[in-house]
Amino acid sequence: DGGNKFVDIVAGYKDAKTYYDTGNSPYFNAIVGRVCNRIKEGNFSLTDDDDNDNEYSIFVNNEPNALHGGKIGFSHKFWDAQIINDGSAVEFSLLSPDGDQGFPGSIIITATYSLRPSFSSSGVMLQLDMNAKLLEPEEKEENEKQQLIPINLSNHSYFNLGGNNGILDHRLKLESDSYTPVDEKMIPTRQVQSLDSDIVMDFREERTLRDALDEYVSIPYGIDHNYIVRNQPGMSLPKVGSLTFGRRNLSIYSDAPGVQIYTANYLGDSTNSSSERVCKETYGPWNAICLETQYFPDSI
Repeated sequence: DGGNKFVDIVAGYKDAKTYYDTGNSPYFNAIVGRVCNRIKEGNFSLTDDDDNDNEYSIFVNNEPNALHGGKIGFSHKFWDAQIINDGSAVEFSLLSPDGDQGFPGSIIITATYSLRPSFSSSGVMLQLDMNAKLLEPEEKEENEKQQLIPINLSNHSYFNLGGNNGILDHRLKLESDSYTPVDEKMIPTRQVQSLDSDIVMDFREERTLRDALDEYVSIPYGIDHNYIVRNQPGMSLPKVGSLTFGRRNLSIYSDAPGVQIYTANYLGDSTNSSSERVCKETYGPWNAICLETQYFPDSI
């Protein structure tokens, strides 16, 4: 930071083995999919070109819903990795076969992390590009139409710009004028709530998370909601928001229409023992925050 101090600002386990052994139930720093966030009761339908509805059921792993791609989503699989672009980027790839967790179609997913010049006057930024490619079936009938598949990828990194302790004194600013309310099962109600009439959830002006979480009563655990990113004409990559603590600032840019703000409401001792964590202290609720850029939840 500006004071020449270094600290790990991403919460997680200390080694790869622990991610595997524990099943990474908090989804620490993972690519989640095929469909991130929740699918109501794990069920959805796709209408093909002939107006036929095809019904699908995904493994329910967050009763009564499917969360982040089912029981063994992308966050719980081993990816192939290679260094590319003369060492300035790492590309991860994963094959997801037809029927994986109940989803149709075989696909190849790539997630490329690269260092790029920053949008600011100096420094660099970490860029994440996520792509999905549908593989053609080995035996395809003549005039067979393209298969429809749902894809909604997100990055589930947990940030704490102070390195440990809590995030209550972090300041959050979002480029959003509305969000999608949820019911008691955390499924969107299909309504859009303007922030003009909901000051608790309003981060259009920078404010501390303490201000919001001290007032938040709709769901007692904290914030876990999808914000609709404001339209920003002329921006090649719209700004989603920023997180600030002391001299450290994290800015997020994305072409996704939404961002799930999650204040780590369910982290606790049951996640794992403190000896297996990056920092010495045990993570608990509000010890980190996720800014998960995405398409809207349960929108298939």
